[in-house]
Amino acid sequence: MKIISKEDEHKMSRWFEEAINEACKSTCLRTKCGSVIVNGNKIIGRGFNSPPANLESQRKCLNDKLSYREKVTDKTCCIHA
Repeated sequence: MKIISKEDEHKMSRWFEEAINEACKSTCLRTKCGSVIVNGNKIIGRGFNSPPANLESQRKCLNDKLSYREKVTDKTCCIHA
């Protein structure tokens, strides 16, 4: 376990806020997910979940998971952030 300094805690808090901002852009109707990729102290990637290519024809948000052949344990039905 690593002890986090106040300075690092402040940076991490900012990164979590950025991930929340990304999650707000999600078009998934079931679960909103956002992420940021941090290298050193710089955000080098960001994203949110949505249907493939944001196509409505690919949306599975409202499908009943019990109708799938395989067991689905993931909360989101869209492509991950």
